[in-house]
Amino acid sequence: MNSAWRQSTIAVLVLSLVIPPAPARAADSGRAKNIIIFVGDGMGLEHIKAGGLFLNGASGTMLFESFPHKGTMGTNNYQGAVTDSAASATAMACGIKVSNGVVSKRIPGDSSDMETVLEVYKARGKRTGLVTTAEFVDATPAGFGAHDASRNNKAAIFNDYVTSSRPNVLFGAWTAISSMTAAAAGYPIVTDRASLNALDKNATTEVAGFFRNSSLLQWEVRRVVDMAASSLNQPGLTELTVAALDILDNDPDGFFLLVENENIDEVGHGGAATGRSRMETLVWEMKVFEASIQAALTWAQARPEQDTLIVVVADHECGNLTVTDTSVTPGTVPAGAFASTGHTAKPVGVFAWGPGAAQVALVSENTDIRTLLLPATPEITLEPADRAVEAGQSASFSVAAAGTTGLTYQWQRNGSAVIGATGTTLTVSAAASDDGARFRCVVTNALGEALSREATLSVSTPPLDPVNVQAGTRGFLDLRAGGQVGVPYDTAASGGVTLEIYSLRGERLRELHGDTPGGSQSIGWDGRDDSGRLVGPGVYLFRLAAPGVNRTGKIITLD
Repeated sequence: MNSAWRQSTIAVLVLSLVIPPAPARAADSGRAKNIIIFVGDGMGLEHIKAGGLFLNGASGTMLFESFPHKGTMGTNNYQGAVTDSAASATAMACGIKVSNGVVSKRIPGDSSDMETVLEVYKARGKRTGLVTTAEFVDATPAGFGAHDASRNNKAAIFNDYVTSSRPNVLFGAWTAISSMTAAAAGYPIVTDRASLNALDKNATTEVAGFFRNSSLLQWEVRRVVDMAASSLNQPGLTELTVAALDILDNDPDGFFLLVENENIDEVGHGGAATGRSRMETLVWEMKVFEASIQAALTWAQARPEQDTLIVVVADHECGNLTVTDTSVTPGTVPAGAFASTGHTAKPVGVFAWGPGAAQVALVSENTDIRTLLLPATPEITLEPADRAVEAGQSASFSVAAAGTTGLTYQWQRNGSAVIGATGTTLTVSAAASDDGARFRCVVTNALGEALSREATLSVSTPPLDPVNVQAGTRGFLDLRAGGQVGVPYDTAASGGVTLEIYSLRGERLRELHGDTPGGSQSIGWDGRDDSGRLVGPGVYLFRLAAPGVNRTGKIITLD
């Protein structure tokens, strides 16, 4: 990690109460090497408004609100009811809605495990991390790294971590899982700011942080303003984010990182720091959430590759908050009213910066977050099949593909592009010269390309029956004078042309091949058979095949 980034991060930790400049825009297309998702648990649009008012004296001014791509999404569960954090985290991580309390299993359904975004990236060789102000076996991180029918089975969730998904970084509070359990599973342990800072982050590949024996890390206002004795050596969410980036970015394959502020949700549920109002507690949680995002953005902007996607989202709204006073100065807690202590079905915000961020336009439900975090390169779902036809007949090849929108198609013949063949189906008029030709399709989107299998075209030429040869003489050839007799044809397409010469008994004597640009053309015969000998005088039959042309006729040779 470079020193300039460390110094800028220190500044972030004491974020001043001024309107932040709009973040520099990164390329929207291409594939992200690093993926960071920030989840403000319970963070509705009014919570964001309150944060902007407190930080800057104006709504709409939180840093992530200036990201170039943003929208809103629904969060209801499988039954269409108000979600809990487990069901919403599962929807975001797996792209499938489930019942409340379910952690990345197909329930309702066959109860099978569903592969999460974190597991996909782990399988691709990336490092992964789960950072939260809750226990790291709590519902939201569990939805990305474990599988269980109940979010309450925390020991089973931790067992999934250590035996299956194996996140490289686990940072949070603890009650159900002790540091001894994690150490026994092979994780180095840190427990406070001092041990976290002492960690050699360039050499560390795995670490578990147990920073407070509680269901939550200390409230930010208690930690920073009140300087509660219980949290004097507890790192805050921004410090944990920076440490996770320090560890994860040593992998040349990149990383996936989830950062959650669970404390926002706890305020919505009615929790508040001793002697502090819910609104005051909330805005300080929004402040540290903002600072953590700023730290990641600063890190990403410093990378010359511009290869990091940052997504900010909520799993649901909690507290049914309404901000009632929008005329405040920076640093003043705005007035607001919580109408409940539970989750609601209000839409929540989605904000994205970096490669792939434009896919926010496709997000309308929490299940769409998986596609945003794991955009799909083209995948061939229907391969073109081999075809066998007779010369002069048509042969069609079809392909189907799935992937992020914007798929394009280009067919190839023997490795070269077929001009104008840019649909899902290619139809060719087969000539004898096409026998053995190989056709495949290249499917492309902004993230990459996929090649279909090569389908082979077999073109057969049925025996020529002299009785069925079309009447009429096509030409005369004086064998003594040498030269050629031309057989004319008209075709609207370019391609191969084949001329076959037969005796009156139907014996094939000569086969000639060429390429035609289309239009009015001819192909010539010099009166010789395949061995190079001149044929004798008489009547000979021919068959000509070109794109859209299949005809027969007679040639008379003279001596």
